[in-house]
Amino acid sequence: MLPAMTLVGLLCESIWLVALTLIAIQFVLICLWSWRRTRPTGRAVRIGFAAIPLCLFLNVMVVTPREQIIVLCRDLAAFVDDGDVEAIARHLAPDIDVEGRSRDELLDRVRDVLTRHRVDQPRLFGFEVVLPDAETAVAVFDATCRIRSPDALYDWLRTRWRVRFRCAESDTGASHVAASATGTDWLVTQLEVLPTPLSPLRSLRELLTAGGAGSGP
Repeated sequence: MLPAMTLVGLLCESIWLVALTLIAIQFVLICLWSWRRTRPTGRAVRIGFAAIPLCLFLNVMVVTPREQIIVLCRDLAAFVDDGDVEAIARHLAPDIDVEGRSRDELLDRVRDVLTRHRVDQPRLFGFEVVLPDAETAVAVFDATCRIRSPDALYDWLRTRWRVRFRCAESDTGASHVAASATGTDWLVTQLEVLPTPLSPLRSLRELLTAGGAGSGP
């Protein structure tokens, strides 16, 4: 049996699942009303018809933590595409440590890499998001992009990433973080490139030390 929170997450994140569930329930209610045309069954059918659009509206409006993480990863990919290092910086935790680099050192290196290499059309997919508790999350996903630089061109570069997050609301040093449209923001606390057979990169250190082509969130 799926945990209750997993079921809630599925219902909140999949409008089609919600729609099919509501239609199935409504079908059962209509069958009961057809079999026993009583006032309670008729009332249940009317409530069901009214509840369907309301539940679908709430499904669209409610954004789960998992959805927030996925949206943020795609936003970070878009910032890389735009070369917007300042936007990236707003979502990095003050104590982030990537391959022994501090936050400022990492941003300097990212700025240098994006100056010499153009990242185009990043696409993120295959998300696996785990929330160990209410304040932390881990996302693993694949990414593809096109890389252009004075000495190299990759039409299709694939990488695999693991990104760890901390809820910004629990971070006393996160005053620099811009408010998210979802009401809750997350800070990146760790960033890793994972080995994958289709990628020339085996670690983030290769990208940061050599300044080679790569794709990232």
